[in-house]
Amino acid sequence: MIGRPGPGRGVPGSSAVRRLGLATVVGLLIPADRGEPVALVALGLRASQLSDAIGGGLLEDALYADCEGAGYTFYLDEQRVAKGLPHNDRAAVLSARLGHVDRSWLAGLRGEVLVLGYDEHLDDVSVPPSVVDAAACCGLAVQRVREGR
Repeated sequence: MIGRPGPGRGVPGSSAVRRLGLATVVGLLIPADRGEPVALVALGLRASQLSDAIGGGLLEDALYADCEGAGYTFYLDEQRVAKGLPHNDRAAVLSARLGHVDRSWLAGLRGEVLVLGYDEHLDDVSVPPSVVDAAACCGLAVQRVREGR
C-alpha cells in the first residue's frame, strides 16, 4: 500500500447510510482488457458493490494520494497476483501521470482498477475531476457515467 492517509480508513462507507448501500458515487473503472472501455460508473458504496466493479475479488485499497488537493484511492483485487490477472497498462499510465512511478507499484497494477475519491473523513466519494482530467490527458478515452456491474 502506498500513501495511506491514516488510521480509521477501514471498510468503504462507514456512515449508516453508506452501510445500507443507499449512497452512490461515480468511480473511474479501468479494465485491464484494452477491448473494454475505461468508464465512469455509478456504484453503491457497499464493499460488495465495489468488489463487483473489479470482478468480484476482495478489495485492496492499494494507493491513497491526492491530485490538486482532492484525495483519491486505487482499488485493486487483493488476490490479483495469485489469480494471475493481466497487467493493467492503462492504469499504470494514469498512475504515472499522477506521479506514482515506482516500478514495483506499476508492475503490481493487475486486473481491473477502480479509482474513487475520499473526503476529509476518509470516506469514499466520487472520483475527483482532476483524476478524470489526468486520464484524458494521458490518452484514455473515458466513457460517460453508466451503471456499475
